[in-house]
Amino acid sequence: MVLIRAATGPEVFNLSLYDSFVVVDVRPPEQYRLGHLATSIACPCPAAPVQTLAPAAIAQFLNVIEDFYPEHMSPLILVHDGSPACEQFARFLAGALAQAIDRALPAPSSPTTSPAVSAGEASPSFADAALARLYTCTQVWLLDYAEFHAICPQLCDPALRMQDLAPTPKYICPELLTCTRGSIQPAYYTWFGITHFVTHGPPPAHEAVPDPARTGISSFFFYVNDSLEQDLSDMWTAVCGIIDAATRAGGRVLVRVHHRAMSSSCAVAYLVHCGIDIETALARVSAAYRMPMRLAPRLRAWARAYEPATPGATPRVWQRLEASGALRALPAPAP
Repeated sequence: MVLIRAATGPEVFNLSLYDSFVVVDVRPPEQYRLGHLATSIACPCPAAPVQTLAPAAIAQFLNVIEDFYPEHMSPLILVHDGSPACEQFARFLAGALAQAIDRALPAPSSPTTSPAVSAGEASPSFADAALARLYTCTQVWLLDYAEFHAICPQLCDPALRMQDLAPTPKYICPELLTCTRGSIQPAYYTWFGITHFVTHGPPPAHEAVPDPARTGISSFFFYVNDSLEQDLSDMWTAVCGIIDAATRAGGRVLVRVHHRAMSSSCAVAYLVHCGIDIETALARVSAAYRMPMRLAPRLRAWARAYEPATPGATPRVWQRLEASGALRALPAPAP
């Protein structure tokens, strides 16, 4: 059974489109030329009534799949412009695809492998292979282009090429993004409006840190080991203070502390700081990473004992960390 549902801009952003998800843009050609998701393929809404389009729409879509041959078939994203006609076509196409998939023969056991071919038997055509991959789709998402564009218009630049992309950070909430070691490009600091950068210290030579003199980004180092078994309570509280300060100044924070689990623990801590219960916070971060995340040791105890800072005040623990030198701003380079 194929699930069809509306998707938000952050949900699609967190797919990391660099990893070859199928994004089909059904907006009119003139809108597509002005801007579109960097990895999307044009399949414009025709002028004819949608009820007459089922065979042609499916055939056109199969041609798209055959040409693109994506790495991931689910979710499949259909982008519309929010107008009744365009959204109706997107929903019609999603329904037609879902019907074709639901009526099809059982899909191959693995979407990444082709059916075995016996000796002397002809190999399946590329179109058949594309169709087989389509049958592995379990979700179709409908996205209003304006929602994605509002998060990062730079990723909608028609001049942007696939080879220019790299894995993007995870969108946790408007003021907080997280990432892993390899998922940040220098241009992304500007694209995503990063004003504060939180990382582990001292950073290895191969891990770039934004130059404050050139970028205006404030960087903070936490001297923690690459292990979740240590007590990270002071770091979680301090990160909440940094995000609060950045938010008051109209900024945005990017957190990259060692590996995925450690960065995501900071995200859970901040959502708890915002008044969200820890289970809901964990579910939201897991959804952003598209994988189940486990709570870091001591995070539940930290959440029970933690009291959000008074609005406008700096957490006392942050002041103590600054005084002790455990939290250090990156100094400007020597002239």
